[in-house]
Amino acid sequence: MAESSSVTLGYWAIRGLAAIPRLLLAYTGTPWTDKLYKTPEEWGADKEALGLAFPNIPYLIDGDFKLTESRAIALYIIRRSGHNELLGKDPKETARQGMISGVIEDGLTPLTKLCFNPKFETEKGAAYEAAKPRLTSISAFLKKNGGEWVAGFLSIADFVFTEYWRYLTGMFGDQPAKDFPEFQAHFERFNALPKIKEYLASDKHLAKPFMPPGRATWTGL
Repeated sequence: MAESSSVTLGYWAIRGLAAIPRLLLAYTGTPWTDKLYKTPEEWGADKEALGLAFPNIPYLIDGDFKLTESRAIALYIIRRSGHNELLGKDPKETARQGMISGVIEDGLTPLTKLCFNPKFETEKGAAYEAAKPRLTSISAFLKKNGGEWVAGFLSIADFVFTEYWRYLTGMFGDQPAKDFPEFQAHFERFNALPKIKEYLASDKHLAKPFMPPGRATWTGL
């Protein structure tokens, strides 16, 4: 049964690892409060005081229940809200969305590392070329599964992919959309979902920065 009480999501005042949980909270209609940390000192003051089993951010607090690790948080939000359809209706769907989610997450990893590369501007072209084979494979998978949602049904994989696409278009401009118009169409389709559209237009949506200013070379600002 879905729960309607509010939860707290704690993270830096950036998109980072909290962007996908925030999208899931919005889509599932889960009331939440963002605890945004602007400095390491702010987080340090809470780190041991919150009673987290494994102190880290992002974290989610739901009454007496406290959780860290972004993947665990995403799954908890889905199951807590009763939107289990996002995980698949049977073992094969669950496995399929899990597989493609992993492929997309593996593609995000080098992009997040690139954000901190002092040679970002000179090396980003090579980074995009390195990403293209993965994007081509994801495109084939999307088309094989009907061309609407990456796993063939709206799933957590689409939440992961839309964030991946934000990084790609933020870093590389309009080239990804020219090369993969099907992904831009997916992005627009996802953003048109009523709850997502409402969230993106709200003051609650943290559009930027992607990474911490002063530490990352590319922040999206």
